[in-house]
Amino acid sequence: MEVQTLSQAPVKKNTVSVEEVKKILADFKEIIPQDLRGPDKVLFLLENTSKLAAESKIVLKDFFDYLLISMIERDASDIEVGGHGNEGYIWFRIYGIKERVMDLPRFTEDEAAILIINLLNTNQRKYLSVAKNLDFSYTCYYERKKINVRFRADAYFELDTLALNMRAINLNVRPLDSLGFHPNVIKVMSHNYIKFGLSLITGITGSGKSTTLDAIIDEHNKFDPAHVIIVASPIEYVHRSNKCIIKHREVGRDVLSFKDGVIQAMRQDPDIIVIGEMRDPETILAALEVTDTGHKVFSTLHTSSAVESIDRIVAEVNPH
Repeated sequence: MEVQTLSQAPVKKNTVSVEEVKKILADFKEIIPQDLRGPDKVLFLLENTSKLAAESKIVLKDFFDYLLISMIERDASDIEVGGHGNEGYIWFRIYGIKERVMDLPRFTEDEAAILIINLLNTNQRKYLSVAKNLDFSYTCYYERKKINVRFRADAYFELDTLALNMRAINLNVRPLDSLGFHPNVIKVMSHNYIKFGLSLITGITGSGKSTTLDAIIDEHNKFDPAHVIIVASPIEYVHRSNKCIIKHREVGRDVLSFKDGVIQAMRQDPDIIVIGEMRDPETILAALEVTDTGHKVFSTLHTSSAVESIDRIVAEVNPH
């Protein structure tokens, strides 16, 4: 079986065979000590996958890009790779239905872990080994349409194995006026109208918080000569500076934490600070402090109402 290479960088070969991928994985598995089991084996892979030959790393990434492009061409929103529950299969979510992809190759838990770890940089591998979970973004080149496609990714441990979910990020931002906001709400959120304050986009998972946040940024980028700093985990949509100058800082890649990103932003002459998610007390306090200094701040919370959002903030920063 052969698949098309989908790397943006030129390579000597124009195809990557599954047999070649399997051989690279099998050869690398030979160096895993036989006495290692469970999380110790995954930690060994996290520490040693970087020792793969450069050509082998490229082959594995090209093959993974093929899986992602295959996902897009089948109109799938998500891909699942690795972990105990996958039973060796690649899974796609297509039109809301998650199912095994029977015509794609199967991989053992160790093989899938190597494929996943090969996508990560050194800092991301260290973070994953400690936190057991990592949010990150990934970009591959879609040769047929000559575009870069971005994915939101979450690597995590599942029953002492390594698993990965990736979701395709929309290539276009929805216009803010298509989201049904009252004109007065749009006015309040506008930096041109009010230069300071904290605006929260709240809702359950999948309700469109990130989509709304990107629409707000895009609206400012059309009209407002401001400096926007985005701190997110991961960075999903990459905005191109237009009227605004827009800086993107991904937690785990460009900055160690949300809190550090927000504090550091204070020294970077921002007008608007966008915090991808207020997920812990430190980030919430940092967001409140930077708002108090007279900046415009946008962020998200996993809550279902305005009242619940206030309760959540109070509970996080003062649990007693």
